[in-house]
Amino acid sequence: MPYLPKRLVFALIPWALIPWTLCPSALALQISSTSAGVGVAIGRAPLSATYGLSSLPGLYTEGSRGPVERDQSVGGFGMGDGSPLTIAGQAFDFGFGTCAPSVIAYDLGGRAVRFSVTVGIDETAPAGGSARFQVLGDGEVLYDSGLRRGTDPALFSGRIDVRGVRELLLVTLDGDDGYTADYADWVNPTLLSTGRFPTRDGRALRRVRGEWGPVMPWPVQPIHATLLPTGEILSHASAQVQGPGDPSPGAAHDITRVDLSDPTAFSHTTLNHPSKELYGAGHARLADGSLLEVGGFGGRSAGSASGAPLGSAQSSRFAPGSPSSGEWIPTPSMKAARWGATALTLGDGSVLALGGSHGSAPGALRPEAFLSGAWRTLTGVDLGSYLSVGDAPLDRTYPMAHVAPDGRVFWAGWDERMGMIDARSGLGSWEFESNRESIQRAWGTSTQLRPDTVL
Repeated sequence: MPYLPKRLVFALIPWALIPWTLCPSALALQISSTSAGVGVAIGRAPLSATYGLSSLPGLYTEGSRGPVERDQSVGGFGMGDGSPLTIAGQAFDFGFGTCAPSVIAYDLGGRAVRFSVTVGIDETAPAGGSARFQVLGDGEVLYDSGLRRGTDPALFSGRIDVRGVRELLLVTLDGDDGYTADYADWVNPTLLSTGRFPTRDGRALRRVRGEWGPVMPWPVQPIHATLLPTGEILSHASAQVQGPGDPSPGAAHDITRVDLSDPTAFSHTTLNHPSKELYGAGHARLADGSLLEVGGFGGRSAGSASGAPLGSAQSSRFAPGSPSSGEWIPTPSMKAARWGATALTLGDGSVLALGGSHGSAPGALRPEAFLSGAWRTLTGVDLGSYLSVGDAPLDRTYPMAHVAPDGRVFWAGWDERMGMIDARSGLGSWEFESNRESIQRAWGTSTQLRPDTVL
């Protein structure tokens, strides 16, 4: 047998014959031949590695004043116009500069172990700024800094356990002080991760977050859309397909282009509404599965295109599947004309119509209840006497209302004076609940998370 160097002989021994006690999982072997020039490299990825988060590709960022900046503070509204990250006189080399509220998102793929960061208000922020810093893992709050002000020193988060976390969010909340220059810094954001590279492109999150498909052609502009119990989508815009109707006071406003779509194939059937325009109507599903639409657009007052919107008192019901694709069935008109009303189905099957505008007429400030084919005005609920908002026509559109567990209706806005409306019998009544923050959320939205919780 010719002479072979010992290290080359070792490299030729089958792996199955090497005792596993000689090759623990953390061991990386380099086996080579110096005489014959033959080399075999056998190795494993390191068990862990540390990364600066601002150097890794993320999913998305969103800032309230200019873009989220990497390795500098937020400046103006352009990219890269910030200053070095500095908190209470202490400078930092890497991180993110934001203006609260903001969010920074990463897909960790469940491969990170720990995360740490230092937070604070950047010294370039004008006096008075404040913010709150939160780290979220898959929607769960993992860290909360509490309120931080410009005079506070930099605050270290400690080591945050992020094992198994897929989506990491760095959320900066406004200090609720009405300030618009809350320059907030996330500095030295550091990940301890398993594997070679901890961040992914978000594809694994799509089944949780969803994703947008291609833009689809639609026969109408779907300003209003309702999912029917048949699984079809009823959508409509107004009198004209290209916009919200002819604004001239003399326009007829006597038809609405309506589309019925089957989402399994997105086929479209035209089912135009034959009466007053439905743009700005309120929608409520009835117990039999039909859709009640109340109010709509009736032109503009003051004889000009810029006049206050005029509402409509119309009410009609769409019955899906009857007689073929569906039909519009007239129902009695409301007592008040309403443009931008909220329609809400109550526990007894009645529908409450709230708010809406009709030029400068105050009638829409009194709700109406529809039951057994008739409307009843709740004269005991004159919202104009209770709300603090001004009486401009648009202030009365689409109030935010939800059915409370006891059967009353919780008024969440537009006005900051929230309250409970009892529409179950008689003339109705209103009871003040509490004041929201002093912001009038005209044209705002709300949603009922649980029977007793409204966002």
